Amino acid sequence: MGFERISKDTWKDYNKSRDTFYIPELTDENYNRIAKPMRSTTKSAGYDFRLPFTMEIKTGDRVVVPTGVKWNPNNHDEVLLLYPRSSLGFKYGFTLLNTVGVIDADYYNNPDNEGHILIAFKTEKDMNLNLGEKFCQGIITKFIVTDDDEAGGTRIGGIGSTN
Repeated sequence: MGFERISKDTWKDYNKSRDTFYIPELTDENYNRIAKPMRSTTKSAGYDFRLPFTMEIKTGDRVVVPTGVKWNPNNHDEVLLLYPRSSLGFKYGFTLLNTVGVIDADYYNNPDNEGHILIAFKTEKDMNLNLGEKFCQGIITKFIVTDDDEAGGTRIGGIGSTN
């Protein structure tokens, strides 16, 4: 289990999405700055996601951050949950657009998706996020299914692919 860097081709493909959301231009230089999420202290629950570029965000902007990272789980009963850093929430009203990011185990390297973790957010105040700054954290946890669970589908694709 662990975090991995996405392919350079997938990284550069997100330049096509820049009209929908604010995304900085994705270059070889910022690809090389992608840092794997890491915990800051021995008792931290969350793995800190860091920015591979600097961003200036205006109040109310809807922003998508391509992290350049994917998560490779050990087991099918694990999930990665993404949360904003609490300090950014307090200072700037930083919130994730989907409130909590849920990265299922089958999001990783399925037939139509490499598993790139994108983090979408907005703010209530202008803010600057600098290269290497921690802005989000991921917590890996196990989950339980009910005795009468009958899920049998297979994920093919990325965000929203399971309908």
